[in-house]
Amino acid sequence: MPPSSDKNPFDQAAEAFRRYRPPYPNTLFDRIMEDFPPPHERAVDLGAGTGLATLPLCTHFKEVIAVEPSEPMAEKLAELSPRIRVLSVPAEDLPSNPLAPIDLVIVASSLYWMDGELALEKVARWLRPHGRLAVFRYGIPILEGALKRLIDREYRDRWDAFRHPRLRDEGYSQRTVRSSPYYEEVRVLSVPNRIELDPHQLVGFYSSTSYGAAYLRTVPEPQFYLEDLEREIREAAGSLTIPVDFNIEVVLAQRKVDGAA
Repeated sequence: MPPSSDKNPFDQAAEAFRRYRPPYPNTLFDRIMEDFPPPHERAVDLGAGTGLATLPLCTHFKEVIAVEPSEPMAEKLAELSPRIRVLSVPAEDLPSNPLAPIDLVIVASSLYWMDGELALEKVARWLRPHGRLAVFRYGIPILEGALKRLIDREYRDRWDAFRHPRLRDEGYSQRTVRSSPYYEEVRVLSVPNRIELDPHQLVGFYSSTSYGAAYLRTVPEPQFYLEDLEREIREAAGSLTIPVDFNIEVVLAQRKVDGAA
């Protein structure tokens, strides 16, 4: 999916992304690797961002190729591990042939920013027969009570105008993988992911989203807005920590043996 302008929508949110995006749980990668026979030589993280999913792959693979077009996002990826190699190109511009066959491709909370059909065709050229594709994402934080009402207000009055329609399309990942002619044995998993955040971390998360960052660019004094929102969240929560559900949807598929790409 091309962004609404020539600028990558995450360029200006890269630092907030590094500081405030919650890590993916180890159980997620355990589920992805479950019943996945070797070889486990090389993996690709498509739309790697700041490496939240790239680094955990290094415990399972000898080499991980991080594909990330945003330079501010990608600038520190190679420093995370000597096993990581960075390709700073859009998924749609991947070269037709990899240097070596790829065993696993993951797409972590980023497929909706791509031309999904084309991106999955491209990585099908890279995946070995019976190689695995894992497309996963967590949605917006699930909150309750006064906190939910407060955040619903922010979406309604401030953030929603900056949300791309595809972010509201809950079935996009499943539908795109299932409709691709290059994959089979598609299945969908749910990985529980309940974490504790303090009000500052929760505000930081929203500032790292594409729509949060876009809204902040319209505010004359964005720091004042963030401080006010943090104060309101702290008052609504009535505690130092906030339980948040970041449950993860995982779409797994296998590269067809005879599915030419």
